[in-house]
Amino acid sequence: MSGARWLCCAALVSCVAAPDAAEDLSPEDFALGLPLTHDAARPYVAVTLPPLVYRTVTSPALADLRVFDADGNVMRHALVLPPARAAQAASPQDGDVHHLPLFPVYATPPRGGATTRLEIAADGSLVASSAGPPDVPSDVTAYVLDAAALRSTRARLTLAAAPSADSVVPYAVDGSDDLVTWTPLVARARLVRLAHAGRAIVRDHVDVDVGQRRYLRLRWLAPAQAPRLEGVVARVLPPPVDRPLEALELAPEVAGADTLVFDAGGHFALRELALEAVPNQLFTGRLETATSDDGPWRRLGEDTWFAFDVAGETVRTPPQANAAARVRYVRFVASDGSRFVDGGPLPALRFGYRAHELRVLAGGRPPYLLAFGSSAVQRADAPPPLPAPPGTGSGPGNDTAALIGTGSLGAPRTLGGTARLAPVPEPLPWRRIALWGVLVAGVAGIGVLVWRLLRELERDDGATRP
Repeated sequence: MSGARWLCCAALVSCVAAPDAAEDLSPEDFALGLPLTHDAARPYVAVTLPPLVYRTVTSPALADLRVFDADGNVMRHALVLPPARAAQAASPQDGDVHHLPLFPVYATPPRGGATTRLEIAADGSLVASSAGPPDVPSDVTAYVLDAAALRSTRARLTLAAAPSADSVVPYAVDGSDDLVTWTPLVARARLVRLAHAGRAIVRDHVDVDVGQRRYLRLRWLAPAQAPRLEGVVARVLPPPVDRPLEALELAPEVAGADTLVFDAGGHFALRELALEAVPNQLFTGRLETATSDDGPWRRLGEDTWFAFDVAGETVRTPPQANAAARVRYVRFVASDGSRFVDGGPLPALRFGYRAHELRVLAGGRPPYLLAFGSSAVQRADAPPPLPAPPGTGSGPGNDTAALIGTGSLGAPRTLGGTARLAPVPEPLPWRRIALWGVLVAGVAGIGVLVWRLLRELERDDGATRP
């Protein structure tokens, strides 16, 4: 066989065509759909993805999600995960600690005596509290705090109270600029000090958005039960998140005598967790997270989780803040000897997460359809990425948010059904097969040429022998 023939064979092998790229997608290529309506006056439409989308897609990265217009065309979109918190304030800095000046406010004693009086110095600071001492400590109905160091911030106020018996004391926090007009900031909080099973349970802080208020007032809602405050320490907190977290309430599955597993049903951007114990339960243990039910498990730390009914109030351990890009499974492992049995009173899990915002360039003919859930759709099929909305010039109209309209999602609609979620076999790597074919053909060709050359040498050698 001539070298030219081998070249032709190699060319034929290399021309083995790979399958055509995936055909144009249609809504029926996806399991489910949600009708998407929008404000036609805005060029962009934004909606928050519901849990159904996360629990249906086959890709944790939400790759099998598309938006179609009324003509079946795929529209450009972007998935935006809102930040965990807003931009940092310039001053004061997060974590700064301040001991706030504390001034008690007394009720007028029934037999006369002390009256409440506060004076404001020229610089705005408080310089006096009362004209005389109260008859009894229970006459203290509130405390006024000079919060000048906290203006334009959020702060966590920690109350240092004098020792007392077990108690759950409700209180409120108000703010003012002149000590005359007060605005409610926290309608109801609780100062909790309990002893249970050899453990001390204390909740002695409250988070307050101080804003521009110069003064704060901590007002007892049950003065007769209130302890005497010895001080208030304020720690500056980061600005609040742009919008509230989404929340899931997950039921447990007993995975061992001391272990509970919770399945969110999809991969979510975790922000906080709370073990919701049944009233008058207490557990100590660690929380762990994973993207798969067989791990690996990421440890979040150990804590005591409780729920107690005290004087008509249910007191619970506050949520634990934790940030992770994708979490589906949460595991609780008790370390205090607690044992879990199917059918018994088991704690639920409050799973707080940050939902993606879907942004679509509203260029197609409405109505639109959000389609999702398809094992066959690959990332390469995705439409070109949608850039961020451009600025709209200088002046009041330069806010890019003015270009984004709020959309809404309708009731779920079955498209291709659950068959679209079944795993599909990996496609044959035609290009790799073609390359290997060329290589094998080339080696075989060289082998044949060597064999023919040896034959010719033998023939020539026989012809020249005497």
